[in-house]
Amino acid sequence: MASIFVKPFQTMDLKTLLKISRPGLWLVYVWLYMWPTGGHGELAGSFKFWLGLVYCILPLNLMVYGMNDMADLDVDAINDRKNNYMYGAKATKQQLSEVPSIIMLTNGLPIILMAALTGKWVWYITWLLLALLVNVAYNRRPLILSRRGPWELPCMAAGNFLVPILSCKLNNLPLPPLGSWLFHLCMLWRTHIWFEIMDMYDDAKTDKRTLAVKVGHSWSCVLVLTLTSAEAVVVTGRDHAGFFNLWSLIIDAVDRAWNIADISCGNLLGVNKRGARGPPTTYLGPFKGRQRDGKFMEAL
Repeated sequence: MASIFVKPFQTMDLKTLLKISRPGLWLVYVWLYMWPTGGHGELAGSFKFWLGLVYCILPLNLMVYGMNDMADLDVDAINDRKNNYMYGAKATKQQLSEVPSIIMLTNGLPIILMAALTGKWVWYITWLLLALLVNVAYNRRPLILSRRGPWELPCMAAGNFLVPILSCKLNNLPLPPLGSWLFHLCMLWRTHIWFEIMDMYDDAKTDKRTLAVKVGHSWSCVLVLTLTSAEAVVVTGRDHAGFFNLWSLIIDAVDRAWNIADISCGNLLGVNKRGARGPPTTYLGPFKGRQRDGKFMEAL
């Protein structure tokens, strides 16, 4: 046990810890937690609701991305997109050795409090164990599914879907309908593949064989557009879907098409946007700021 749990905050500092938690991506788990609570404004006065929300902001992100950074130490070392509050830290091996203790502390206490407030100890402890198990399968050997595409996709979806399940249990809400699950599945998968495209050239230099690395740049882009289109199909099939829901997906699809066409041209020519040989520059599209090889967020 001593080799697994190192005394925390010997070399770890708050700035690095926050970078590990990816504040720029906190909205993902906030959204997944809030998703089942729509139309239940009375929850604003519930301590349990706020406890769950705070848990999904920092502790849960520390678990997910902390374990991922421990597994990707070799990849992150050569990835210029890292070392900011959006895409994660470039932590040292010693700092990362302290992460398991911090994860157990920051995740264990809120879950114990939830169990104490509800009296459902078995359920909440089981939930935490499942969350840990999914992240171990994703990041640790012998499975290490994050490096064995396409198996990273069902694994990450299972982990993400634990969040709305927690929200429903904690706030005494019914599970969302099937259509909502399908929409979020497409959203999670296309976003994950999109991030893999951004990292595929660095990943290919190591043994990290993600789906994007295996199928290549062009087919990865096709998958992103296909999943985005599937989102639109699911949304238009929902009774509550309105014009603005569909319009937001159209904007998103155009944005990604712009991004894909732009970087594909550079890929076909074998040059990046600065005219140098190598991977094409990544763009975020016409509706967002342009990003040059991950430098857009570096100022953070």
